Amino acid sequence: MLGGGDLSRDWVQAAADSLLPVVMLDHFIPGIELPTVVPDNLSGAYSMTQYLIEMGHERIGFIRGPSKYWTLGERLAGYMLAMQRAGLGPDLDLIPPRISRGEEKAMVRCCACWICPIHRRCLRCE
Repeated sequence: MLGGGDLSRDWVQAAADSLLPVVMLDHFIPGIELPTVVPDNLSGAYSMTQYLIEMGHERIGFIRGPSKYWTLGERLAGYMLAMQRAGLGPDLDLIPPRISRGEEKAMVRCCACWICPIHRRCLRCE
């Protein structure tokens, strides 16, 4: 099973050319013929956001990862579509800058401030 979007085309092609059974997971490379399993990211994010709206939530955030992963763009589109159809529009204050290296760069929105999970203090009000 090959998963993730950081696998090089050459590496995946070598795996495809081997005698081992190979399946791509959550990624595909055009032109390389392999069985592939990719979730419907747009519908999944849409359904999840719609569920939260149906539960009465109106301020729903979205934490984005690196833009190099097309799957994350599909998830953002599903979120935005659900918010738009509900007449809520996305609250840009609840969509923090993209994160790319886990917790050390992640920030959590709390009330009106960005809270750093490492230092446990507001980075906006300092």
